[in-house]
Amino acid sequence: YDKNIVPLLALMNVVAVSVLTLKDTEFFQRGLITLNIAFVEMGIRMTTDAHLPSVGYEIRLQRVLNEFFVVLMFLVLESSGVYVLRSY
Repeated sequence: YDKNIVPLLALMNVVAVSVLTLKDTEFFQRGLITLNIAFVEMGIRMTTDAHLPSVGYEIRLQRVLNEFFVVLMFLVLESSGVYVLRSY
């Protein structure tokens, strides 16, 4: 997982951050692309969770996946905040 899954997810997060280079008036496109990346990450998370053993605690891979997802949600909120401040 450390060699196959995590680098892919990190690259997807870099792509999501690069979406912020779009104009702030293009909030819909920025949010749409970022949320699409987030849903792909959730699909990867669900697939990997199916192959991981069921334990009573959160393993490191699950924590990393959660942090990547939270960062993407924060990017969408930040983008919407910039759009609202710019528009009004």
